[in-house]
Amino acid sequence: MNQSLRLGLCMSEDRIKRKELYNSLGKIKPKDWLKVAEKLLLTVTSPTSGGGSHCHSIRVPSIPVTDIKGLITTIYEGMSKQVNQKVFKKFLDRGFTEDQLWKALGMLD
Repeated sequence: MNQSLRLGLCMSEDRIKRKELYNSLGKIKPKDWLKVAEKLLLTVTSPTSGGGSHCHSIRVPSIPVTDIKGLITTIYEGMSKQVNQKVFKKFLDRGFTEDQLWKALGMLD
């Protein structure tokens, strides 16, 4: 593995301080991410075609839904632990703190 790739992997993991909670993200369900969106005052959109969709987009409310720049992440049924960890990191990338996310997930007082 080249040094820049290895450095990037280390840096991305260093920003997670509560590793025990991070490693438990496999238990998170889409409804939990929807609660996070609600608590953080974000916008949730779902496709309007085909009836009850199990796919939701979490977006920045100040950016129009037609602008891809407002998309934080997409959530769906059956997400794996690794996908939940990527979703968590996408929130961090948007400036939310780790503790904000743990509290919104109900995993930290």
